[in-house]
Amino acid sequence: MNDGLCTQANTFQQLMLQWERFAPYNAGQFITLDQEVDRDLVARAFRQTVISLGLQQIGQHPDARVVECAEPIETFITREMNRRFMPSESPLRAFTAREGAATHVGIIYRHIVADSASIRLVMRQWFGLIVCPRRDKPLFTPVSLMRERFGGVWREHLLSIVRESMGEVSRLSRIKRVRRLVDSDPTRPVAWKRVDLGTGLIRPLMRYAKAHEVKVNDLFVAAAAEACDRHLPHEESDSRRDLAIGTIVDTRAPGEVIHERFGLSLGVLQTLWRWQQLRDWDHTLETAAAYSTLARRRNAGRTSGLRLAAAVWVGCRSSPEDLATFYRKRCPLSAGISNVNLSREWPSGHHPSPLQGYTRVSPLGPMLPIVFTPTTLGDSLNLGFTYRTHIVPMEVATRILERFIARLKSLAAQS
Repeated sequence: MNDGLCTQANTFQQLMLQWERFAPYNAGQFITLDQEVDRDLVARAFRQTVISLGLQQIGQHPDARVVECAEPIETFITREMNRRFMPSESPLRAFTAREGAATHVGIIYRHIVADSASIRLVMRQWFGLIVCPRRDKPLFTPVSLMRERFGGVWREHLLSIVRESMGEVSRLSRIKRVRRLVDSDPTRPVAWKRVDLGTGLIRPLMRYAKAHEVKVNDLFVAAAAEACDRHLPHEESDSRRDLAIGTIVDTRAPGEVIHERFGLSLGVLQTLWRWQQLRDWDHTLETAAAYSTLARRRNAGRTSGLRLAAAVWVGCRSSPEDLATFYRKRCPLSAGISNVNLSREWPSGHHPSPLQGYTRVSPLGPMLPIVFTPTTLGDSLNLGFTYRTHIVPMEVATRILERFIARLKSLAAQS
C-alpha cells in the first residue's frame, strides 16, 4: 500500500485506493449500550484498546480522541462518511453519542485498512474494557496484519479460477443486457439511514428460508432486486432490461481465526436477473438462490479476485473520468448487500443487556448507488441503508426502503 497503512496491499485494497480518487471510502460500526456511560471511561478504554491490540501498526495514534456526537446519529454518520481521511490521520475515528437513555459507541474507519470482521475484534476489546474497566489484562494479544496470499490461494484454487474465467466470459455477455443508471457520478455525497426492524422479523424469515430451501441472504438479495426494479431510476433502453445486484462476501478460509488477523479479506459476487424473472417473487427468489448456491459450490467469493484484478488493471490505465464511465457501463449494479449474522459471535453473549444493538455502516464504491446492510443479533434485525443522494433522492430512497421492508414482512407473515 502506498500510504503506509500496511506493508502490502491485496487486490481489493488496491481497488479501494482507486475508488478513493473519487470520494472517501469510509465505513462504520457502533454498539448501542442500554445505559449512559461516562465519556472519560469510554476514552480511556479506547486508548487501552489501541495499545493492547497493537493498532499502531495501521497508523492508529494511542492518544486518538473519542469524539462526542451532539447531533442525531444519522446526521453524524452521514457527515463522517463524506469526510476524507487525510494521509497523516489515524484510520479509525472513535465516537460516542447519547440517544435517550442509551449510548452509542463506535468507529468510523477508512475501509482500506480493515473489513467488518476485523473492526468487530476492535469493538469487542473496546466493549470489554468499558464494561470491565478494572480487568487485569487485555481480552486479546496484539493483532497480526493480514498479508496477501496471492500465490498460495491462487494455486490452491487454480481449477476454480479457470472455471470462473470461463464463467466471466458468459457474465460479460449477460452484462450487456443489464440496466444502467441514468447518472452515476461517484464524486457526489452519500447519505445513511438506519431502520430498526425489531425482534419479530428475523426468526420468521429464517423459517421461510428453510421451508423454501434458500438462505436468508437470498431473501435480502431478492427483495433488494425487487425494490430497485420498481423504483430505482434507470436509463430507458429496450436492449437493457435486466438487473444486477452485488453481494460483499468474506473470503477467509474455512476455520481461519478472524480474531487474530487484522486486515481486509473480501470478495464481490453478482446476481443477474433477466427482466422476465423479476415479474413475480418466486422467480426473483429462485434466481437469487441459484446464483448463491453456484457461488458457494465454486468458492466464487475467493476466486472473485480475478475480476477485482481486472478492475485494478483498468483503473491504472484510466483517467478518473474514463474510469467513472467504465464502472457505469461495464459494472451496472443497481445495489449491493452486506449481510452479517452476529448471533454466533461475541455480541450475542451480551445481548440484549448491556449490549442493546449492533449497527454496521457500508460505503458506496463508484459502481453502486445503494447498499443495504442487514445485521442480525439474536432475535433482532436492523438495517443500514447507504445511498448516493443525487441518484436516489430522499423520496426515492424512502420508496425503495419501504418496498424492501414490506417484502420481508410479507415473507415473515407466510412462515
